[in-house]
Amino acid sequence: MKTFFALACCILGLCGCEQNSSLRKAVLFHASFDESVNADTAAGDAAMHTAISRQESRPGNHRADVALAAGAGRFGGALSMGKKDRQYIYYEGYKNMGFKSADWEGAYSLWLKLDPDEDLEPGYCDPFQVTDKTPQNEAMFLEFSKDHTPRRFRLAACPTLKEWNTTGGKWEELEIADRPVIEVTDRPFSRDAWTHVVVTFENFNTGRPDGRARLYINGQPRGVINGWTQNYH
Repeated sequence: MKTFFALACCILGLCGCEQNSSLRKAVLFHASFDESVNADTAAGDAAMHTAISRQESRPGNHRADVALAAGAGRFGGALSMGKKDRQYIYYEGYKNMGFKSADWEGAYSLWLKLDPDEDLEPGYCDPFQVTDKTPQNEAMFLEFSKDHTPRRFRLAACPTLKEWNTTGGKWEELEIADRPVIEVTDRPFSRDAWTHVVVTFENFNTGRPDGRARLYINGQPRGVINGWTQNYH
């Protein structure tokens, strides 16, 4: 069974957007997958890339199990994902995520249609990840847990590793309360319906422990990550 994925990423000034005549003006990146794997709107490079290895990446989609699915999306097309593979597909993030070295804030959203327990292979699955280092060091990501039944869904907003993981413990061995994580243990995902996931973040790169990231699923608030100095360099 294939997983269907549709992405709409919107990075905006959370306060400033109230002054815009249209939310459309705030969108930095949007990939509809209607006609192309490349983004419809992009503040930076619009092309999808494939990481062939740690040393090599190429523009375009170079995986046979990743393909456009015409008319299969929530509003149009979708991206069909196949097997788990270390040849990651990605978009360049710096401009597309609206990165700011001070007072960074924004939001991103995506649609997913899958049964995590039936459609995902064993191990972690991250449908969305923002980092130029490692997943637990200056990174935001959404993940399905690797060995729970049912699989758990999480939002993580990990500042500098030494800021949050002072003991050097392994990710899954640490208590949820000791990780900058929101964990959802119910089953909001299905093969029969699209699930809408939205993340907002604010007060990143302020140098103060006032960073916040919030998770919404199908319009409902599911938690907030706060109390951390969310520094991303």
